[in-house]
Amino acid sequence: MYNLVLAMLNFTYYKSLCSALMLALALLSVHSFCEARGASGREQWQPAEGAELIGKPAPGFSGLTWLNSKPLGIEDLRGKVVLIRFWLVDCPFCENTAPSLVELYDKYRGEGFIVIGIHHPKSERAKNNDLVLKTAKKLGFEFPIAQDLDW
Repeated sequence: MYNLVLAMLNFTYYKSLCSALMLALALLSVHSFCEARGASGREQWQPAEGAELIGKPAPGFSGLTWLNSKPLGIEDLRGKVVLIRFWLVDCPFCENTAPSLVELYDKYRGEGFIVIGIHHPKSERAKNNDLVLKTAKKLGFEFPIAQDLDW
């Protein structure tokens, strides 16, 4: 009986050891595969253009008309978390997501979080600065708003 128990324990030990080794080998294989192909197992995505900008400092803002704040520069934003929200008047998506954006801004703006709203007009009517400011106020946008007429 003792030999049978010992044999069973040895079998269980070796079975566990083999399982552990197989798991380690599988994890190493997955790690190597992910390194080569990206974590999703697919080829890593590369942008169609602008890849040379990844990892570089952000360029300065140019060509913008600042509507409710002094012009912001990249140096003003160092050390902050910055969300740039491109939006336009009469955009249902912009209107529907505005409450969440305002809530996020209100919650974290005292902790180094800043939102910059860049309006990109799609019509002559939408190029009106007063209309943009009126719409921004209606949406609750208290963060800096700029207009990009060259979009």
